[in-house]
Amino acid sequence: MPYFKLHFYKTDQYIYNYPYTVGYLLSQFLLGEFRRAGDKFIGAYKTFLRECGVMSVEDLLQKHFGKDARTQEFWLECVDNALVYADEFKRLEEQMELDKTANLGG
Repeated sequence: MPYFKLHFYKTDQYIYNYPYTVGYLLSQFLLGEFRRAGDKFIGAYKTFLRECGVMSVEDLLQKHFGKDARTQEFWLECVDNALVYADEFKRLEEQMELDKTANLGG
């Protein structure tokens, strides 16, 4: 789809990409919280969603998850959560190459 809808990411217009990047990184944080807390995450997440229309992102994260979105550390944690998938992709790609080489006899 991105090949036909070029407006999803514009390399020459950083301000256009900013809300998408923030949303993606925030979703990676939330996914990481779910992985860590399991079912305990659900209640905080539901309340977080209910209050999205009346609070800032900074206030929401502080209230529901004790995180300060004004810090570089918070956003680096979000990036680290996203990199888990990149690392897994690399690992699987390497495994496929090894399997392919083994199947070719060499």
